[in-house]
Amino acid sequence: MEKPVRDNELENSIQEAIRRSVEERIRKRHLKSLECRLKKLSPEDRKVLQLMLQGLKNRAIAQQLDVSLRTVENRRRRVFEFMRTDSIAQLTRMIVEYEHSLSPAGARRETWLRLPFEKVVC
Repeated sequence: MEKPVRDNELENSIQEAIRRSVEERIRKRHLKSLECRLKKLSPEDRKVLQLMLQGLKNRAIAQQLDVSLRTVENRRRRVFEFMRTDSIAQLTRMIVEYEHSLSPAGARRETWLRLPFEKVVC
């Protein structure tokens, strides 16, 4: 900023800095929470999670890991329990957020929702 600074410019800059600081703290806390949950998963649970995210069904996972269907079901249940979710979509979102150091989904602006509608002829 150049001097002299207008009061409203200074106030806007301060408000923006505070907003960014809050967002950064939320993002870091969220990533730490995800990391803590992921650390609770055993290597076997993580392998099941990886295969779940690839879209494999329980039977296919069992065959690939050479374990029983019951074992896959138990590991899958633990994954959902430790990650505190009940859907593959939420698990996928969590992993993407962790891998790319993103803020939680609710904190993002989702600017794509505010795009103007354009009728496109294909």
